[in-house]
Amino acid sequence: MMISQQTDSAWINVFITSAYTDDEPISSIFKYAALDKLKKYKVVKNADIADIILFVENSRHVADRFYKKLKQHHLVKKYPQKVFMYNPHDKPWLVLPGLYASMPKRFFDKNFIAASPYIENINPYIKHELCIAPKYLFTFVGSPNSPPRRKILRLQHPRGILQASLKNMFGDKDHRRDKIDYAELIGQSKFVLCPRGAGTSSFRIFETMQAGRVPVIISDDWVAPQGPVWKDFALFVAERDVFNIPLILEKAEHEWEERAALSRQAWENFFAPEIIFTYLLESIFRLPKTQSEITFSLKARHVIPYARYVFRVVFIQPLKALIAY
Repeated sequence: MMISQQTDSAWINVFITSAYTDDEPISSIFKYAALDKLKKYKVVKNADIADIILFVENSRHVADRFYKKLKQHHLVKKYPQKVFMYNPHDKPWLVLPGLYASMPKRFFDKNFIAASPYIENINPYIKHELCIAPKYLFTFVGSPNSPPRRKILRLQHPRGILQASLKNMFGDKDHRRDKIDYAELIGQSKFVLCPRGAGTSSFRIFETMQAGRVPVIISDDWVAPQGPVWKDFALFVAERDVFNIPLILEKAEHEWEERAALSRQAWENFFAPEIIFTYLLESIFRLPKTQSEITFSLKARHVIPYARYVFRVVFIQPLKALIAY
């Protein structure tokens, strides 16, 4: 890639910032930088000496849906060859090259985009407990905010737990008890259903790996982060096959322990707190192209569908609600 690898030492210098004032997820990446045991990337306080400038943003900029403040940031204008971003938005578009958690397969361009795990840890109670013998074949708790999820909530199985929940785990409320209950439920599950929601990815995938259980990924347009050999431990079910999940998992049940062990191992190798900082930066460093090489046609391919989505959310849906009222 075009980022210079020439530094004054063995370190690759990284300047981490945000165009906004959110505490998360930028505080998480600073925490992971402090925990990092590989020590290949060094966080610096001066963007001028950085090899990588990383804007770490969250997904809830409803007052700036097109990231105008970010795009007009002086560092973006000054250093187009070395600015990147972390973007966990459920409906992303190519703002800057970098890490995208939910960029759909149909818009994914590996020249500018690296599929990413989520940086934020929304449930600190997830544990890896080998001593537990799971009593459930599969479980799912979540909002019915996508067709696959609504289908999942209609499934029936004597060893399946399926619960609709409208609780917002990102809100100001602590939800401590709910998070503990959910972490315990994962521990009691052999397979954890991880359907797409508003975006193609799901926190459940990475929480399930952390807990040493088997993620069942139901998201046709999801792009897996590089590194793990996903087929060795995860199960992939096409969205059209949701109603076959009980039978699929019954047939795969004899594999669950091996898959679960590989799932946990993949999390430790790539996404654990002492590893993930280097993993994220390596993903950026492997990108072949930079911000200065994004063409107008590529921008249009991303922005036009996103503009339609914003128009629907901001104007059409409220208008329909008003008419219905």
